[in-house]
Amino acid sequence: MAFPLLRLPLLPLLRVCRCMDLDEVFAFSLLSKRTYITAEFVGITRTVVVNAKENHFELCFKDAQDILIYFDLENNQALTDVKLQNMWSWNNLPISTSELLNKTFDVFHCKLIDQVHLMDTPQYNMSLIIATLPNIKKVSSFLDITNEINSRALKALLPKTSRVTLYPEAEYNNPEKLQETLIENLDYIEIIAFGRDFRLNLDDVLITNATEFYFYGVSLREQDLNRLLKLWITGKFNTRMEHLRFALQEGFNRDNILNGLNAIELPRTTTRTFEFPTSQTISSKTIYGGHDIRRGDGDLVTVDILRPGTLYVYDIYFWS
Repeated sequence: MAFPLLRLPLLPLLRVCRCMDLDEVFAFSLLSKRTYITAEFVGITRTVVVNAKENHFELCFKDAQDILIYFDLENNQALTDVKLQNMWSWNNLPISTSELLNKTFDVFHCKLIDQVHLMDTPQYNMSLIIATLPNIKKVSSFLDITNEINSRALKALLPKTSRVTLYPEAEYNNPEKLQETLIENLDYIEIIAFGRDFRLNLDDVLITNATEFYFYGVSLREQDLNRLLKLWITGKFNTRMEHLRFALQEGFNRDNILNGLNAIELPRTTTRTFEFPTSQTISSKTIYGGHDIRRGDGDLVTVDILRPGTLYVYDIYFWS
C-alpha cells in the first residue's frame, strides 16, 4: 500500500523531503503546485552550469554529479523532455521551457548561473531561454562568433554577465563581429587560442572597454605592442583598463617593445602590490620588478616580462 505522502502537513512533509536525494526533490517539485512550493522550502542551493548544444541544452550541477537536466529542443518543439542522469526521464512534459527553467532555478535557489558554455551552433531559438536565465558569472564560447546565429546568442547573453571567454578555432571570418563583443562594457575578456592560428590586430585591443583583457596563444607583432604603449602615453587608450596580458608562443625583443618610452627597469627584488578595484577573480597581486612607464599627467603603467615554461608573458598593469 502506497504511503499518502501529500496528505502530510507542511512541516512533516518538509522533513521527509530533506531526507530525499537531490534528483528526488527535483522530481517531487514537478508533481503539482503544492510540491513545487514545498520543494522550494527545502532550501537546496546548488551551483548551475548551462551547456548550450546543437539541439538541446543542459543544466549541470557542479556539486551534484548525479543529476543532469536535459532540455531537448529539436525543431523548436513546444514540449520539453527532461532527463535525470542514470535515473528518470520525462518525455513531452506539458510545461513550457521557460516555466520549467523558472521552477528549476527556484527549487535550487539559483540566483546566479556559474557558467554558460556555447558549445555548438544552436538550431533552436535561444532568446526565450536567455530571457529566463538569471545573471551569469561567466560566458564561454567555443564557436565562431562571427557567424550570425552564434553572434546573436552571445550578444543576448552579454547584458547578463561581465565576464566572457572566447575559444576561437581559427581566425574569425568577420573580425568586425569580434570587435562588437570587445567594445561592450565588460569587466573581463579572455581569448584562448592555443593550437590555433589566430592573429590579433592592434585595433582589437584598442577597441575594448574591458578592465581585464587576457590573450593566450595568439599571434601579435612586437611593433603593435610598442605602439599600444605609445598610444597610452598620449591618452588614446581604454581608461577602464587595469590589467592587460599577452601570453605568446614567440618572444619579442625587449628593447623593441620599450623603444621610445623612457621605461625605468626595476630590479626583481623590488616588490609592489597591485590592487584590482573591480576584479571578480583577484583582489591584488605582487609585482616583482618590471619596467615603469610614466606619462605627462603622472599616470603609471608597469610592463612585466616573464617566461614561465614555454610561453612568453607580457603583463601590463595600469596603476590608478
